[in-house]
Order: sequence, then structure tokens, then C-alpha cells
Amino acid sequence: MPVRGPAGDASTTPSKWPVMTPPAAVRTPRPLLRAGLRPWAAMATSHLTARGRAFTIAGGATVVVGLVVEVPDVTRIGLLLFLLPAALVLTGRRTPSLAAHRAVSMPLLPHDGAAQVELRITNPGWRTAPPAAAVEHLSPALGGSHPLVLPTTEPGTWSSHAYLVRGTARGRHTLGPLVLHRSDPFGLTRTDLELLPATDIVVLPRVEALPGETGLAGAGARSLPSPTAGENDVATRPFRVGDDLRRVHWPASAHHGHLIVRQEDHPVGPRARLLLDASWSAHRGTGPTSSFEWAVTALASVATALATHGCGLHLVTAETVRDDVADRPLVLATVLRYLAVADLVDDDLGGLLPVLGRAGGGTTVAVVPDRDLALFLAGAGTRSRAGDDVLLVLRTRTFDGAGRLSYGGPVPAAPAPLPGLPRTPGWRCVEVRAGTTVRAAWHHAAVPGPVPAGWSRR
Repeated sequence: MPVRGPAGDASTTPSKWPVMTPPAAVRTPRPLLRAGLRPWAAMATSHLTARGRAFTIAGGATVVVGLVVEVPDVTRIGLLLFLLPAALVLTGRRTPSLAAHRAVSMPLLPHDGAAQVELRITNPGWRTAPPAAAVEHLSPALGGSHPLVLPTTEPGTWSSHAYLVRGTARGRHTLGPLVLHRSDPFGLTRTDLELLPATDIVVLPRVEALPGETGLAGAGARSLPSPTAGENDVATRPFRVGDDLRRVHWPASAHHGHLIVRQEDHPVGPRARLLLDASWSAHRGTGPTSSFEWAVTALASVATALATHGCGLHLVTAETVRDDVADRPLVLATVLRYLAVADLVDDDLGGLLPVLGRAGGGTTVAVVPDRDLALFLAGAGTRSRAGDDVLLVLRTRTFDGAGRLSYGGPVPAAPAPLPGLPRTPGWRCVEVRAGTTVRAAWHHAAVPGPVPAGWSRR
């Protein structure tokens, strides 16, 4: 049931989606219209229905017949049939003064998570808006369109409608537009009024729970990756008013031509570089069972596990390179958002490898299709020196057709060796086939202790 109340009453504005009781309807003072709540009549479009087109054709034919047989009454009837739909189209553009607002409880929606959407329809005009049907158009991944029935809305009152959306596929999806549909009593015309434009909601990628302890190089077999040797904990920055002159770095000041001061920060913590190869020519499969979706899920899961234990993240993808943030540390929410909107691009890997070398130190976790393996090792294979870098190689032909991803369950038996998978010093190379879970691949590559039966580390 929609909730109704007076417009402009701050005391009745919902907070975190409480149940609202319908207060008495009151008139909104005239200044509300001057505050910017204007009707959306300019976006209304009227058109003839099938019945209206039939009336128009029949009316035109009747007019012709009346003129031919010279019977004025027949001509008048034809004119009535012809002009009635046209008049209704013109009058249908006069729509009620309605304004709408959309609020989403979670603009970043976890995979398979649900968010509540609330629509508030306000009547800021001076005429009563009759009942009408409306449709909130949604992306198919959010469940499709959501129909609404708007009740009679008195001037200065509002009605509230809430519904749930569930994210079944990662990516940027749209909520809306919210379109009101009206028809005349004869069913000859239909008026579509866009009350609210579309807004975006981002569904994050699937995340598998991974063990926090790793066997990667660092402070011990149970530690997370540590910063590479030689990283400076003392940085420099331009002088600011109020800085202590004893912190001036004179050699750097002479080099830059202006005062430079030392900026002593806290010691750099463990960091990781995550690389996603999104070359469309190298991946196989479609939909959630494709090799590219496995790669996105893997990096999202690894990023979540490392960030949970205090590891800084650098994400190297086509999107982060485009936005010039690939060499900057990112918080987990930003990493997941970039992975949510990641898409296949042309020849992606060649442009990512130079950026990977500038994306700070620490462990590298790369997910690369087997078709790009040689290119990756040629550009990044010599950069791994600490022995704590992970390379997940996708055997893409297994993701065609019968390949199906599985999330959870027992660790699958090790597949046959991938031809050409080298024993690269410093890299922990793991072959991934369709059906391999992210947890199994990560356990095989990074978790200390006995290797599960059927697996062997390279």
C-alpha cells in the first residue's frame, strides 16, 4: 500500500526506510512552486492507440464518402470521427503537476544482495491528480520493470511507493525512468509522462571467502605480503605556510627551484598489485560462466581477503588506467566498484604492463588468459623477485560450452598440465579451468601448509 502525506513536511521525511503513517493532507503554500518543484509536462508525449487510429481512418473515409454522395450528415459524422482523436491528443498533453523523487538504500549493491527503492510522488500544483498507472523501468539484471498504481493525489500531498531490487549480475544498471501512463475514457489516445529520469546503481562482483593467511613472502609463512625492500617511508612535498623550516629538504629545493619539505609518514604497510587482462580476443565463454567473469570474481575475492587484513591495493585494469588511478592506492570499495564495471576491450594487456611496473611495490596477483601468457611473461615476468607473486592462468578453451563455474564445494582434481606453462622464478603459476573455484586456486597458490590431494605446486 502506498504511503501518503503532506508535501514539504520535513518531520515526515523517512529516515532509513521506517514505516510511515499517512498524515492528513494539507495544502502546500504557494512559495513551494517557486522553490523549483515544477511539473514535468514538457516530457509528456501523447499518441493514438490502435482504436484511435481506427477511428481516424474510419472518419477520413466517411468524410470522403459523404463528399462523394453529397450527404452533409455523413460528412459531419466523418469529421466527428476524424477530429475526436486529434482533439484528445491535444488535450492529453495537459497532465497533472507531479514531481517525483527516488531514494535507494544501497547505491553499491553486493552480488545477490537486495536494496530497497522508495519513490515519492508529490503534487505541487493546484489541481487534483486522478489515479494513474505508472511503470518504473529497470534493467533485466534487476528483475525487469516494476508496475505502480498511483492513487488520487490532492494538491500539496505525496504518496510513497517502495520495492526491492536484487542484483543478479555485476555491472552498472539503471533504475528508471519512471513513466506515468494515462488514457482517455474512450481509449483512443495514450499519454506517457516521464516523472523521473533514470539513475544508476552498481552491482558489485561476486566475492568468495578466501583464507586470510598466506604463504607469500613477508614476515613469515603466515603473514601477508610485505613492502619491497628499499621503499621510502619519508616523502617530500612543496612547502606550505606554517611548516617547520627545519624540515626543509635543501637538495630537493635546489633541484625544483622552490622549497620542498620532508613529509614523514607512517611506515608503508603491505601492498598488492592486482592485474586484470580484459583482452576480448583472449577470453572465451559468455555470461557468468565465461573466463572473464571468473577473472573478475577472482580479483574481487583476493582484494577483499587482502584488504581485510590491512593490505593496500593497487588495481591495474583498462578502467583504472583510463582514469589515471592505476598507480595510486585504492580502498576496497573503489577496487570493487572498478571491477564491477570492468568490460572486455581490444588488446588490453599491452597497455597494462608498463603501468604495472609503476603501480608501487608488493605482491602482484595477475589473472591472464593462456592466449596472452607469452606476452605477459615477456613484459612482466622479470619483475618478480621476491617469490611472492601469483599468476592465475586461465585455460580458456575449457570455458567454451560445457564449462561451468562452481562456487564452493570440494577442491577439484588437478587438470592436465597446461602446455607452455613455465616454471618462472618468482611466480607461483596456477592453471585454472572451468569448474575450478577461486578458493581452490588461491589455496593452491598462496596458502601455506599441505597442498590438497590431486594438486601440485609449480
